[in-house]
Amino acid sequence: MKKLSELAHIYGKMRFIWIIVFIFILLITFISLNNLYSNSKYSALEEGNLSITFLNAGKADAIVLHTNNSTVLIDTGLKSGGKDLVELLNNKGIDTIDYLIITHFDKDHVGGAARIIKRLKVSNIITSDYFKDSDDVEDYLNACNNAGITPKILEDEISFTLDNVTYKIYPHIAKDYPEKKSNNSSLIISVEHGENRMLFTGDANNLRIEEFITKQESNFKYQLLKVPYHGRYIECLSEFFNIIKPEYAVITSSEEDKEDKKTVELLKEINSNILLTREGTIVVKSDGKKLNIEQ
Repeated sequence: MKKLSELAHIYGKMRFIWIIVFIFILLITFISLNNLYSNSKYSALEEGNLSITFLNAGKADAIVLHTNNSTVLIDTGLKSGGKDLVELLNNKGIDTIDYLIITHFDKDHVGGAARIIKRLKVSNIITSDYFKDSDDVEDYLNACNNAGITPKILEDEISFTLDNVTYKIYPHIAKDYPEKKSNNSSLIISVEHGENRMLFTGDANNLRIEEFITKQESNFKYQLLKVPYHGRYIECLSEFFNIIKPEYAVITSSEEDKEDKKTVELLKEINSNILLTREGTIVVKSDGKKLNIEQ
């Protein structure tokens, strides 16, 4: 009986040791997975690269630019697409927006902003100075107030550099416009990453595009263009396209509200590769020398 009790005692000790070892392994595994998740924020992105995602958000703009250490969001699409935008950011492991840039206050550009501000940490917000009275704008302003964020309403051009990517933001110049006031107030954003230059034009219309063309210096070529106004034809496009000659042209349109054929024809004339968000989310990756497109 003594031997049996000794064996039981030894078994009890071994069982206790194995339980401790098992708990230790679980703890190490949990810590490792947690670190992996935390450090996988941009795990699919090679060091030094820039990724640009154009969300398939219908006739709306929602564009995410991120590197290993930074995230910039240009417009937030419609309110109905805010959940998808947050999910996209979560899937990329992004919980902080360094800069949220709202090109103008039409619902298809500001609609998802309130949800973004509520669900993620937004460090800076830059907007056009032309406001519209709408539920979407009211929700956005309330979200800013609740988050303690004071947006920068842009009157003069600014630039900043994040992780070797330089952003230049150009506000509208005229004090007023006889038509399309909201669209013509669009901020225009130039992004430079190594030898690659990308241009994002919001819904800029004729007068706004003409302002921008006049203000630019001789080096005016861009590898990538976010085509203004969802690909709707406007008179200045022929001159504009021929000046910047984009290798890739992204149009944010929908099956219900497609891009104009004349706009597409003008892009084909300069041999641009045309990408349509209505055909699926577009991911552009820059290594500073060339662009890689995925759709």
